[in-house]
Amino acid sequence: MSVALFTTLALLLASNEARRWEDEIVYVVIVEKFFDGDHANDIMRDRFFRERERYEGGYWGGDLKGVIAKLDDLTDLGVTTLLLYPVMQNDESPVGKFLPTGYRPKDYEHVDRNFGDNATLRALVDAAHARKMHVILDMPLAMPGFEHPFLIDPAKRDWFAAPTEYGARRWKVENPEVADYLIGVSKRWKERSDCDGFRLDSAHLQPVSFWKRYVAELKSARPRRDFLLLPELTIIPKKIGEFVTEAGFDGAYDFSAMTVRNVFGKDEDVGKLSFIAKEAKQFYPSPPTMMAPIDNYEKRVRLDRYGTKGKAHQACADIPTNA
Repeated sequence: MSVALFTTLALLLASNEARRWEDEIVYVVIVEKFFDGDHANDIMRDRFFRERERYEGGYWGGDLKGVIAKLDDLTDLGVTTLLLYPVMQNDESPVGKFLPTGYRPKDYEHVDRNFGDNATLRALVDAAHARKMHVILDMPLAMPGFEHPFLIDPAKRDWFAAPTEYGARRWKVENPEVADYLIGVSKRWKERSDCDGFRLDSAHLQPVSFWKRYVAELKSARPRRDFLLLPELTIIPKKIGEFVTEAGFDGAYDFSAMTVRNVFGKDEDVGKLSFIAKEAKQFYPSPPTMMAPIDNYEKRVRLDRYGTKGKAHQACADIPTNA
């Protein structure tokens, strides 16, 4: 399962001054649902495989070797950036109908054994770079998985805040030890993978003071080159603008852009597009630096929502015109 997201990110890439993030075609890869390139690591697949299952159920056995095997196909599609769902070692037990999808990490140092290992991730990034393709890693730093060993370590009782609405415990970054740990983890992923940026899941669950320090340290960490830091912020546009500006992020996910689904898919009032464009100009420090997804890749596929290719194309065309 993977979906191309059209972005409006006006950030120059250091490797090529003529190439900007706003020109990137970003392809989101949910690794375990993408392609099985190594049957030797089908641990979860052997337990939970289900034919034709939805996003929240079943485990299809995709892995990093599978992504490497399909890089030429992705290049042929015009993809210029991959955004990988979290690849670190995840919980392996379901919670209700939901199997782990990457956002329940239990080991922040190693690639999930169902996907490969740290060396395979580096091989993927190197192979992508050889094709002039960039790689962004999704980093779930708001909450650990339910199976994370620190949760039962008496010495780390003060490392976690009260459970979130998802039932998981938030990392208590107000504790300097926790902040040091998460920033250190991120620096190590940046250096050993040589990736081009991080998507920071549920960033609004952590205080902006933490992210201000995080951005400063990650931007200066090795390797020293342009590095995209893009938070997911499910808050109102005014607060997104304040958060991005104070922390120093390169942009953020602009979920209001998904209004195009209803305008072009359900024939709702086109005036809604003018409203979100006005909000962007009013509240965002630089509207073109916002990543504008036109759909949610955890739900039904895009053409099912829009009905026809023509309407889907209209939605895609609207994103850059509203930047």
